[in-house]
Amino acid sequence: MSVKKFSTSNIIDDEKTNKFWDQKTVSASSDMELISTNILSTNQSSVTFSNLNTLASAYRHLRVVALVRAATNATAQSIVLELNGSTAANYNAHSFYTFKGPSTLIANSWLYVNQPSSTAYIGGAEGSTSVPNLFQPNIYEFHDFSQSDKNKYVTNLNGCYLDSNNGSVAFNNLMWNQTSPITSIKFSLASNFQSGSRFSLYGIK
Repeated sequence: MSVKKFSTSNIIDDEKTNKFWDQKTVSASSDMELISTNILSTNQSSVTFSNLNTLASAYRHLRVVALVRAATNATAQSIVLELNGSTAANYNAHSFYTFKGPSTLIANSWLYVNQPSSTAYIGGAEGSTSVPNLFQPNIYEFHDFSQSDKNKYVTNLNGCYLDSNNGSVAFNNLMWNQTSPITSIKFSLASNFQSGSRFSLYGIK
């Protein structure tokens, strides 16, 4: 069947001056949106995102993307996570690591369990003895962060490249044994985060 005639007389849109085939700019809302970014101009021991009950009230989940380096004479340091300022023993961590060392032909893997604890180690930062100017990537997900009917879960994926013979990839899972909505997230190191470290907070609908 071929089309003999196509009429637009009964096709309208919200702008009478435009035909339906006219090109228009459509602003589609994204499911993940940037809320805040913190780029360190000096070395500092911690970074905190606070007032999340108002700052991120439009979102169901949160994501933090961090590129970090430790300002210390070490290969790497673990990042400590603190939720709502809590230092009580209600953090339960499970971590799976794969590591390639200089004397191994294949990667070693192991599961680390730390529960319950007042210190939540989740994620890592390469130190000053690793590859120069390399900042370790960390991706954190805070699931149902604002809900008050369930305990909170945090997941983390990170990778570390030390040199041509050393490196690791880790997946971390943290359960915070509290139903309180997360209103603040603090990242800290035993030493300092190096200047240039970057923390970006995203909201997920």
